[in-house]
Amino acid sequence: MSEKFNRLSVQETVLERQARMLSSSYNIRVVFKAGPPRTNGEVIFIPPVPDNVSPELMSAMQGYLDHEAGHIMFTEFSVFQDLQDKVLFLCLNAVEDIRMERCVIDTFPGSLYNLKNAHLFVYNRVRENWDNLTLFN
Repeated sequence: MSEKFNRLSVQETVLERQARMLSSSYNIRVVFKAGPPRTNGEVIFIPPVPDNVSPELMSAMQGYLDHEAGHIMFTEFSVFQDLQDKVLFLCLNAVEDIRMERCVIDTFPGSLYNLKNAHLFVYNRVRENWDNLTLFN
């Protein structure tokens, strides 16, 4: 077995174990699917682990899983249901992210580590691509 295959298997196992813990304790389904991390209130969609995953991305993916699980556990989705204005939705979601992550950290203190890694990963990507960003893309 190649070293790359072993490393990838271990990394997928880490995310799958975290997902199983969440799903068994909170009846949350986790699906590995291309696209940004997201939830519909019942299912968490996380991108599959790429072959060449860096330690930073792997840590961020654990934070994404904690973040999306936090939405399922602590966000009142009906507040967002009828919002038609995308900018208003994004602003409200940003405020909700702060509130919800505080609830996650209060409930699961160890999640602070994962969430900080996810924030740092996103911050670094935004900083690297700042000149190419447009409002809310």
